[in-house]
Amino acid sequence: PLLCFLLEDRRRAQFVTGLHVGQLLQVDCEPGRQAVLRHLFRPVVRIRFGVRLADTLLLGDVPFWIDPGIGYPKIRQFLVDRGHLAVVYNLFAGSSDPIYRDLAAVYRNHFRHRDEQDAPRSLQENVARTLASIRDSGLFGEPVVWETPWIETYTTDRYMKLLDTFSDHRTMNETAQRRLYDEVRAVIDKHGGTIDRPLIATLFLAQVIKNGTRV
Repeated sequence: PLLCFLLEDRRRAQFVTGLHVGQLLQVDCEPGRQAVLRHLFRPVVRIRFGVRLADTLLLGDVPFWIDPGIGYPKIRQFLVDRGHLAVVYNLFAGSSDPIYRDLAAVYRNHFRHRDEQDAPRSLQENVARTLASIRDSGLFGEPVVWETPWIETYTTDRYMKLLDTFSDHRTMNETAQRRLYDEVRAVIDKHGGTIDRPLIATLFLAQVIKNGTRV
């Protein structure tokens, strides 16, 4: 399988598609963006521009960040006629552990719309949304879905670094973010300095369709 990822240039809302194969990054983008990408990736991998077809594209988190009307046609452009789309992500599965009840109380003071205890429903909604976006694209057959539960244990410091990867946390103003982080840190420390985060790894696999049928 070849790896595909999409880079978003938020200034122009342009989506850039690339295949990372070994030490080579194959990128499809406007000529005006090539110099920027060369600067970003040259120290890490060789970069080549243009479209190269792949048997399988493995994507992470695309359903959440990329407009399906833009992303899926772009992805199809990189796939052979018998190719497959694979989408994989990890989502919080929810927990009845008392530490999450305490965290939920903290979050209610900072995010009125966010409820950590409502994670199971949110997870199913995300799965349903991903299935619908693949089906509605008209480019792929019926997805097959695999789900695997697992648990990641975080120390307090490591969990704080995880929070920095959440977009709604990163966009908080500095004062509010510091107050939230201090309260989260206090909760985890109160419960022994570690937190188990139950996750569901979900994989969607769908084959390209051509002229309305699988090929």
